[in-house]
Amino acid sequence: MDLEAMLQVNRKGISFTGISKFPGTSRDLAIVAPNTVQAGDILAVMQEEGGEYLESVRIFDVYEGEHIQEGYRSLAYTLSFRSYEGTLVDADIEDRIQGILAKLADKGCTLR
Repeated sequence: MDLEAMLQVNRKGISFTGISKFPGTSRDLAIVAPNTVQAGDILAVMQEEGGEYLESVRIFDVYEGEHIQEGYRSLAYTLSFRSYEGTLVDADIEDRIQGILAKLADKGCTLR
């Protein structure tokens, strides 16, 4: 390893966030969306409406077929929440989940 080269790397713009000592919590949401709504658009709504405790969002399943109306698909996401001040309870994130679902309803999406 070339230590001289490493010391000359521009470190501007590098930030650090400490690790929370409190446990996180996650919620899985399966969203039935028209095929015209992009998975990334749903992800953007979740990130926008998720609030200060939302740590990450990732899609883990896409399903089309039996029990899903033609022209629609089910997209399942995991939303991870965490606080640096204390352990979260359901009430801390329930308003955010409802806000996400309300914004998605404007796009023709529903909770599966």
